[in-house]
Amino acid sequence: MKPKSAYIFVTNKCNLRCKYCYEENRAGDMTPETMVAGIDWLVGHYEKEMFARPFESLTFTFFGGEPLLNFPTVRAGIDYLRDVCDKLNFRAGIHILSNGTVLTDEMTDYFKSIRPYGNFNWHFQVSLDGCEETHNANRVFANDEGSYKVISENIKKIREIFKSVGVRMTVTPENIKSLSKDFEALLSFGTPVTNLTPIVEGDWNDEVISTFIDELKKCIELYYQRGHNQYFNYLHHSLERIVDNSFNRQKGCRAGEYLIGISTEGKIYPCHRFVAYSKKYDFCLGDVWKGIDENGKAFKKIKEMRQKAVKCLNCKVFSCNRCFATNMYLNQDPAAVPDNGYCEMNERISSALRPIIRRLLVEGKLLLKEGEMADLKDKGVIYKVNKDEPAELVEDKLDVMARCMIRLVKELQDVKKGLSLLTAKPKD
Repeated sequence: MKPKSAYIFVTNKCNLRCKYCYEENRAGDMTPETMVAGIDWLVGHYEKEMFARPFESLTFTFFGGEPLLNFPTVRAGIDYLRDVCDKLNFRAGIHILSNGTVLTDEMTDYFKSIRPYGNFNWHFQVSLDGCEETHNANRVFANDEGSYKVISENIKKIREIFKSVGVRMTVTPENIKSLSKDFEALLSFGTPVTNLTPIVEGDWNDEVISTFIDELKKCIELYYQRGHNQYFNYLHHSLERIVDNSFNRQKGCRAGEYLIGISTEGKIYPCHRFVAYSKKYDFCLGDVWKGIDENGKAFKKIKEMRQKAVKCLNCKVFSCNRCFATNMYLNQDPAAVPDNGYCEMNERISSALRPIIRRLLVEGKLLLKEGEMADLKDKGVIYKVNKDEPAELVEDKLDVMARCMIRLVKELQDVKKGLSLLTAKPKD
């Protein structure tokens, strides 16, 4: 087990009462001492890896509940982590996942003072469900009052502090019909990251899936009309799924492997969802003081569930957002798959987006990092990428292997030809 990312439950308390929320425990705060112990455990667990691979970094995600309701512990964790980074000379990712309703002058002053620190990679994500009407239908305060106006004002303040800011919309079968309108509202905030995340627990029937696909296509059109200068997960993450599925097939969900969740009490779980479901299912791996018991029942269960997920292993959309914890919650089996249409939804969306991804790659409209296209071609994952011919994506893992072998044979032939020229006797 080599955890590189931790979701830290700073508090279980939340000032919103979102109607689709899966959290069942709303009591308890993490103490600054537990936060420090959690950082020490993860850094100590990964310290050798830091020196072996200095280009990588640990990621600490402050989660909840609403993490900023327990700002003293958030601040204590960040200050302590800065000292650790200075001492060991490494970088750390700090992600804050917030509902966007809690932002005091004390917080903004602190974040402004700490943000320039060079060894932190910051990301601040705000949950926002599109336009005011859609958002306020689900994300309400305890008095049932909508939270949109408060959040929209706070996003402006957050953008003044952090460069990497994202908005995340929870997509449900109930709000799917207005998705493109809501997506346009999200784009208007101008944040560098825009994510649409469908809930696993919904009823994804045939009609809803068809509507979702139609609305996603409209979202992509809007994205390019607005200048496409933001990260949009259904384009960029879909590219990862489609063009490099052989890698994703090996990767999949990393819960309990590279990812862990730490509860307010300091207990370690495979991920944040297992923390939320801890009252029903015991998947506690250990705690931040004693570490993980790799001989314990929970640890063995996590290893076994990857091997049992046979349907997922054979699925062409392997990198879907499949969730062992949610499968456990819905089916009492972490290796089972949802029977509510969620898998079919991912398969159909992947098939629908595939030709769009092809076209955008050919037209040069899908923004890739420098050299990324060449990397994809070198891997044999994508080929015939020019404006005169349609782009073709390798569909089959075996096809990738075949192309690698063809390239290897060609390179060996070139080497052999070069050697023959070097050893050839000069003519008299």
